[in-house]
Amino acid sequence: MKKSILNDLYADGAVCTEVNGTLVPYKFTDVETEYNVFRHKIALVDGIGYAMIKMKGDNVIKKMDAIVTKDIKYLNPGKIAECLFLNEDAKALGISYIVNDDESIIVLVPPENAATVTEWISYKIDESIEMIDMTSENHLIFMEGEKSWEIAKEIFDFPIETLPLRDMVKVDYKSEKIMLSRIGRSGEYAYAMIGPHKTIYQIAEELLHTYSLSWCGTEALNLCMLEVNQPLINESSVKEGNIFELAYQWFVQFDKEEYCGRDILISQFKEKLKKCCVGFVAADTNAVAENSEVYLEDESVGKVIYSKYNPALSGVLGYFLLDSKIAVSGVPLTIKSDNQTITATTISSPFVRPVSWDSQME
Repeated sequence: MKKSILNDLYADGAVCTEVNGTLVPYKFTDVETEYNVFRHKIALVDGIGYAMIKMKGDNVIKKMDAIVTKDIKYLNPGKIAECLFLNEDAKALGISYIVNDDESIIVLVPPENAATVTEWISYKIDESIEMIDMTSENHLIFMEGEKSWEIAKEIFDFPIETLPLRDMVKVDYKSEKIMLSRIGRSGEYAYAMIGPHKTIYQIAEELLHTYSLSWCGTEALNLCMLEVNQPLINESSVKEGNIFELAYQWFVQFDKEEYCGRDILISQFKEKLKKCCVGFVAADTNAVAENSEVYLEDESVGKVIYSKYNPALSGVLGYFLLDSKIAVSGVPLTIKSDNQTITATTISSPFVRPVSWDSQME
């Protein structure tokens, strides 16, 4: 089982889960504590489990452009596109960050999609393109929180306010170059750092000991992602519907003329939606079981597909898959789960507003 190079920097009691043969930190303390670190302090997130693939070769951008849902043909060096990989049936295989690293493309894929997307790229890209696994020599960490930009500005001596969202620069840390990108998944100000194992270890050590940052795991991160409608794409989620029914269409560029799965995606777009994913909140203390039926008065109108207890709301936050005619915000509904009847209301995204959205760099 693969472990993180940062494993000995974890506090005692860290809980990891196995994801595609890798131990990924799930929690270090408890979900409420770590959630509040993301939203009100600064979280340090280990990027162990991410696929980090460098793609090199003639026409690499053009060939990668044919299998992603955003137009990367004109992606300038240092720019990043967040997009989907689709199969021929227009089913989402995973989310990725595509980074133009001048003469190569770097593909970053979160742990839950890393194996599937890596296999798909290998299948779709011809032998003229070299796929290099960067994780053998490099590691990835994230720093996420309202004031994370202040620390990034100090430790890298870089005018961080000049780095736009989804941009990457090369910066120095103790005479080593690392990639610093303004990307993250919590909705707060966030920075990803990729560099040699030893360098990332030193950065993590400094962030933990000098700046008193706290490790946070995927349990709290997933809760933050839910709040800003950042989906967790996996086999159980994609079987529930197509891109439009699951509301993933914001990862797709519809004026792009060619990419894998596009024809079926466009045909789905032209069809009338029969069901649609919408957020809900319920005054309950436990997550609601998936597939619990949802009712409007006495009529069954859908089901629960995902939910989590949310400390900020003191209740449950999640997704319904509903008949499209009622998949709007503000509808009172009833969930029947485990012989319980739970009152819920549909809500619009973002379900909880991140602190950084109302905060500016100084």
